[in-house]
Amino acid sequence: MDKTFILETPATSTDLFEIVSDLTTYPQWIDFVHKVEGAASDQSGGNQHSGDGDQRDGQAWWVTLRARLGPLARSKRLRMTRTECTPPGPDGLGLVRFERHELDGRDHADWILEVQVQPSTDSGSNAHCRLAYNGTLWTSPLEPLLDQGANESADRLAALVVAS
Repeated sequence: MDKTFILETPATSTDLFEIVSDLTTYPQWIDFVHKVEGAASDQSGGNQHSGDGDQRDGQAWWVTLRARLGPLARSKRLRMTRTECTPPGPDGLGLVRFERHELDGRDHADWILEVQVQPSTDSGSNAHCRLAYNGTLWTSPLEPLLDQGANESADRLAALVVAS
């Protein structure tokens, strides 16, 4: 699964980026992100290489995802790290990327959450949100939630940015 949706906000790119670069804000604006808690950073903190070429800033979170399909609910707890964090420059473009990074030495399905912030053609700014998952267990419950929840997420994100 690889889904992208665009959320429009009345905020500047800088104000929007401040919210989307902080994973602890995600439960406030994305339905299936149920809970986010700080986790131990990668060993010594600072910039760490994961061994697969990407660079991590050392920040890590435990993210609990929850999806409900009718009477059934499914939960998953992931350890996520921020692998890219480029604040908006003079052009108003910024990018933040979070990836699953477990420390148990086992192979796990990839989870990637990426948000690109850019100025809007009208006013304010847009968040281009991408969720990628290469497993199979979570595809069927998440796809309908993403499709249904994009407009609601946009409204909640806009309200959160304005309130900040």
